Amino acid sequence: SMCRMRMIRSEGEEEMNEYEYISKKVPEGALLCQIAEEAAELAQAALKYRRTLSEENPTPVQAVEALRHLLEEAADVQLALDVWKVKYNRDGDAADDAIETTVDIKRGRWIRRLKEKTS
Repeated sequence: SMCRMRMIRSEGEEEMNEYEYISKKVPEGALLCQIAEEAAELAQAALKYRRTLSEENPTPVQAVEALRHLLEEAADVQLALDVWKVKYNRDGDAADDAIETTVDIKRGRWIRRLKEKTS
């Protein structure tokens, strides 16, 4: 997701990519609040989209609109996490490595649970 970033320079500062710029300007506490807010909005959007997929609890929101909103909120979460990772990765790729390792473990668990359920 960080592949389309541009390099920017503000008055009296060295050139940096957009994520580095945001990371430098936003304090970590505020960034963590942003992540939590965006994650909550993503959860709400996922639940709303889920409601459009069944008749259990109808909503006036159309599935196409709910899906568009879900994608927008997913992008907001991804952006906030990408900026946080830049701030956290002050000395290398610690956050990326830790996240990737954890994702590998959790993906394996998920697959095992699915296999156990079907056997």
